[in-house]
Amino acid sequence: MKFNPSRLLILLCSLALTTPTASRAVEENKAHLKVPMERQRDPDTQEDVWVVGLGNDLIGLKKSDRWLTSNIMIGTTTKKIPTFIEKILADNPNAVFSIAVSQYLYTPDDTSRSDVVENDRPYAGWLFVTLQGIDRKDNYMIVTGFDVGVVGPLAGGETVQSFIHKATGSDAPKGWDNQLHNEVGINVFKLWAKSLRSSDGTFDRELIGHVGLTLGNVNTHAETGFLARWGYNVPDDMGAPFLSTGEMATAPRRNTIGLAAHDKGDFSFYVFGGADARAVARDMMLDGNTFGDSHSVDSKAFVYDWKVGVVVGYKGFEVGYTNVRVSKRFEGQVDPSDNGVIFFRYTKRFK
Repeated sequence: MKFNPSRLLILLCSLALTTPTASRAVEENKAHLKVPMERQRDPDTQEDVWVVGLGNDLIGLKKSDRWLTSNIMIGTTTKKIPTFIEKILADNPNAVFSIAVSQYLYTPDDTSRSDVVENDRPYAGWLFVTLQGIDRKDNYMIVTGFDVGVVGPLAGGETVQSFIHKATGSDAPKGWDNQLHNEVGINVFKLWAKSLRSSDGTFDRELIGHVGLTLGNVNTHAETGFLARWGYNVPDDMGAPFLSTGEMATAPRRNTIGLAAHDKGDFSFYVFGGADARAVARDMMLDGNTFGDSHSVDSKAFVYDWKVGVVVGYKGFEVGYTNVRVSKRFEGQVDPSDNGVIFFRYTKRFK
C-alpha cells in the first residue's frame, strides 16, 4: 500500500476551501428538511428511473485501449427507501433512494506483455454496489451514500475484457495474472449541488456547481466541479447523469436522481460541458492493495477531468454520449486519456 501522509494535508486544505460552500448549501436546506411526516409524495415530481451506462476507451475520441479501459453500470431509483437511509435523510418524503451495480476495469498501456509493467498502472477490476439517498428541494441537492464491493480477480476483470477483445477482434490481454489481489472495498461519500437555471421560452440554460467528499480504502478525495447545459426541454434533474467526478461520466452515485421533468412536450435535446477537480489522498487502482504487496505506481495528488456530450430524449427515453478527457493520473504517464460513454435512461412517474 502507498499512502503519502502529505496528501492528507492537501486533502484537508481542499476541504477548508470547499466546506464554506458546502456549509451554506446545508444551512439553506435545513428549512427544507423539516417536512411534516404526514406530507405525501407528489406524483407530479417523483419519478422512477432506470439507467444503463456503457463506457470504453475504444469509443472515446482517441480510440485507445489503455488505463480505464471499460466501465459498465446499471442502476435504478425507488420510492421504497430503506430505514437506515431514511434516517439519514431526516425522513424527508421528497427524498429518493437509488441502487446501482458497476464494474470498472483498468490496464496498463501495453496489454501484450505478460510480465509486470513497472512504470505503468496495475491491472485492476473493481466490482461494486452503490446505495445512496438523494434529497432534492428546488435548486439544491444533497447526495449521501456508499459503495461496497471487491477489487481483484473476484471482480471479473479478466473475463470481461477478454470477452470484449474477442468480440471486437482485438488481441487478448496477457497481463491479468499481475492484477491487484482480492480485497473488499468500501467508500462513503457526500455531495452538495446547486443549480442556476433560466429559459428564453424556447431554449433552456443551466449551470450546476458541486462539492463533495469521499472516504474509503478504494478512494479518498475531496472534489469540486461544474456542469453547463443548453438545449430544448432540458430535464430538471440537476445534471444527474453527469455530475460524477469519476472517470465514468454516468457514475451511478450521480445519475439516478429520478426528479426529471419536461415542460415543453415529449422531445428534448441538449448539449453539455463541464470540468471536475480532485485532491486525492488515496486511489487503490494506482496505489495498490491496502494489505499485502501488489503492483503500484505513484499517483498524482491533484487530478481533473473535462467532459462534453449530447443527449436526445423522447417520451421518457433518453440516449446520450459523453467524452471524458482524463488528466494524467500517475507519475510517468505520457499523456491524458479519453473515455467514451454511451448511456440509456428510462423515466416514468412513481405510482
